This record gives sequence, C-alpha cells and structure tokens, in this order.
Amino acid sequence: MHFIETITNMKKLIALLLLSPLVASGEIESLYDYFDKNPYASNESELDLFVYSSDKCSAITFLSIGGDNPEVEDVGDMFMNQSYSIRKIKSPDIDMDTRWRNTQDSIQTYFKQYEAHFLDFRNRTQSEELFSELMKSDLIVS
Repeated sequence: MHFIETITNMKKLIALLLLSPLVASGEIESLYDYFDKNPYASNESELDLFVYSSDKCSAITFLSIGGDNPEVEDVGDMFMNQSYSIRKIKSPDIDMDTRWRNTQDSIQTYFKQYEAHFLDFRNRTQSEELFSELMKSDLIVS
C-alpha cells in the first residue's frame, strides 16, 4: 500500500473514530478516548497517531482470533505491516530489524493489555457477551 493510500485510509479511520460515541474503561484506554485526547496538528503527530492506531488494531485483531497464525496473513498482520511502514517513513534511519522489533514489541504490549482486560471482564461478569463494550468498540474500528 502506498503512503498516500495509507494516509487516506487512516484519515477515514480517524473520521470514524471522531463520529462514534466515546467508550471509557479504567483498565485500558479505548481508541476513541485516545484520539479524543490526542488530536493531531502536524505531520509528525499524525504519523504517531497512525502508528498507535495500527498497533492497537493489530493487537485487538490478534486477540479476537486467538493469536497470530504465521502461516496465514490476516487483518492483524495487515495492521502490523502498516505500522511497520509508517515507522519506516517516520524514522528512516532506524534499521529494519530494530523497526520490526519495535513494531512487534508495541503490538505485544497492547495485546497483553487487551488480554488482561478480556480476562478481567470474563472473570468479573457473568455476561454471555464474549467481549466488553470497550473491546467491541475497538474491534469495530479495526
């Protein structure tokens, strides 16, 4: 995907986020809340938002499908590749291995946050719902 297409897609994502209702949680910050608190004003901060949202979307997607299957390229992988590409544009001087490690570490961090939130939600409630409202809203964004 070319950079212009990536930017266009991410602007559509941000527009969707800003038009949707806010969802709050004490354990993990929803994508809606993050974007509400961090409006972008420059190309640099816009790239930061794109990296953040790509990492979070990758993490929630991987969690929702039970983890990453290295033999299948799924939506989580697409968000991960998008995040890597944006990091490459943002910091071209960082070597490829470090950039991949940074991308994977960030996604793993968010995955663990979502996983802890998911387990807490399942243990705390007797709901028949599989995901909390926060997770559903973030999955809609993804």
